[in-house]
Amino acid sequence: MNFAGMIKTSMVDYPKKVATTLFSCGCNFKCSYCHNQDLIGYSDEKCIFSEEDVFQHLDKRKKIIDAVVISGGEPLIWNKDLGEFLKKLRQRYGNCFLVKLDTNGSFPGRLEELTNYLDFVAIDFKSLDYLKFSNVKTATIKKSINILEKNRLDYEVRITMYPDYVKERDFESIAAELIGVKKIVIQQYRRMNEDMIEPYSNSVLDRFREILSERGIKVEVR
Repeated sequence: MNFAGMIKTSMVDYPKKVATTLFSCGCNFKCSYCHNQDLIGYSDEKCIFSEEDVFQHLDKRKKIIDAVVISGGEPLIWNKDLGEFLKKLRQRYGNCFLVKLDTNGSFPGRLEELTNYLDFVAIDFKSLDYLKFSNVKTATIKKSINILEKNRLDYEVRITMYPDYVKERDFESIAAELIGVKKIVIQQYRRMNEDMIEPYSNSVLDRFREILSERGIKVEVR
């Protein structure tokens, strides 16, 4: 499997760990606020890092790196290739590195096939109306979350507070949908240019946090 990007040393992509973060090409969503839009479409020219490039880096940094993070794009588009890569990673390094997957949650079947290779999953819950940016239903995302629960994987559900997707009037409904979730991370949406929607104030994020917390969900605001 080839990758479009590699952050050799990251302090923010795996909770409390030093990680190498890899970015796959291609995504089945078209989110308006995406900061990695250049990764949505696939081309061979974008995928400039080979598996061997990754392994050579990890060989040199075994004593520094705690984890490998697979992000995107949407990595699960590359179901077979990703599975083979993760298998090689485990065969080569055993449990030397923790492995984290960032996913939009739209491929529950593929996610379940890879759970044995994963230590942590960050899964996005983007909206009650996924038709704004995809052909996926909210029930599909919940199925992915249930798979993580069933397999007892460490995970977090991330909600990016883009006002057009996560509306204030929907806060109670979203909280009801996510009762039983282990942990939710509320992420502030950041504009890439002045023409984009104004972000919510911190007070709005705090109100949403309180609504989630009242339902017994562990919540972190980033």
